[in-house]
Amino acid sequence: FGKNATIKSKFTNDFIPEGVEIIGKFAFDGRVLTEEITIPNTVTTIEYGAYQSTRIPSIIIPDSVTKMENGIFQYCEKLTSVTLSNNLKVIDEWTFASCKLLTSIIIPDSVTMIKERAFNNCNVLASVTFGPNVTFIDDIAFQSCLALNNLVFPESLRIIRYGAFANCQNLTTFNVGKNVRYIGLEVVADTPALTSIEVDAANKHYDSRDNCKALIDTKMNSIINGCKNTTVPNSIVDISSGAFRGSSIETITLPASVTDIGNSVFNGCSALKTVTIKGELTVITDYCFRYCTSLLEVDLPDSIMMFGSYAFGQCSALTNITLPESLVSISSYAFDGCTSLVRIIIPESVTQISNRTFRGCNNLTIYAEATELPPNWSNSWNPENRPVYWYSEEPNPDGNHWHYVDGVPTVWA
Repeated sequence: FGKNATIKSKFTNDFIPEGVEIIGKFAFDGRVLTEEITIPNTVTTIEYGAYQSTRIPSIIIPDSVTKMENGIFQYCEKLTSVTLSNNLKVIDEWTFASCKLLTSIIIPDSVTMIKERAFNNCNVLASVTFGPNVTFIDDIAFQSCLALNNLVFPESLRIIRYGAFANCQNLTTFNVGKNVRYIGLEVVADTPALTSIEVDAANKHYDSRDNCKALIDTKMNSIINGCKNTTVPNSIVDISSGAFRGSSIETITLPASVTDIGNSVFNGCSALKTVTIKGELTVITDYCFRYCTSLLEVDLPDSIMMFGSYAFGQCSALTNITLPESLVSISSYAFDGCTSLVRIIIPESVTQISNRTFRGCNNLTIYAEATELPPNWSNSWNPENRPVYWYSEEPNPDGNHWHYVDGVPTVWA
């Protein structure tokens, strides 16, 4: 093997000869390699998927390597130890994705970028030591690193993109340095152990004002991410999509300043029991409280005009909810799987109900303030054929109509 030698796809030997400079695409893909691979210090480049799906237990990347393409070690489910080149600048997409026995990684000083899904689904990765020059962590780079429990970011860090540490279920704290200027949505979504979010007071773009334990976009007065112990400051006007998704928060009050919330804000908050909304929200968004399986009470303001799809889907502990008279539209599956809901009064203001709104509400009785089926209610709005009664001021003992007696819905007898 002379100068510029390349190992090509499906190389048949288990060792790499001296003189090789490039390990080509899929060179060892799927091979049953069970011993440490020695890479000679003549190698400068490792191409796409070179070692993916092998069973190597450990590997040392020599300092001669300056470029590693994406997916090189993905699905190496026996890989426990990696030493990276001190001249590597980028850890590319999917490089170590689903290396399910990798417990720790040291990012060399030379690395500036960690790209999309680089360590995604490394289930037992508990320790990441970032070098002092990392500036960029890409989308879902460390998503589902279930054991990851301590993060210390370098001052060089500028950008953390969407869901970078989502579903890191053992993560307890998340501290943002003074030089971070962009953080994507749901960066720490689905982190039930997370109890504290703190932002350096010198950061010009984000803050955690009033010791609120939340990540706030300073200019927009918007909560990007919250956690179990978050309280919402009175200065907040917006809560971003997925901000509390999968957190362990138990109770929350949205102050009067909050006028907008994104989709899936509390989706999967299985410990959430009570919600108080003081502001003039107009929409309970899609998936807003889905899978809030402990939710007992929601205090809704009179400004609400619409429930989005699956807004209260699978809120299996919810027994009662008062719909405001401002409500106009209820979207598909809004109350899907609310198995404990026993009674609901649909205000006369509701002119539109989409399909399967009450699917799976097996114990529900429905009282509609409309006197008959409105024309814009879907034919499948009540797919379980739960009992429905229509309002009538005049006595109507046909068994299909109701009225109020001391404020209680009562079927005419």
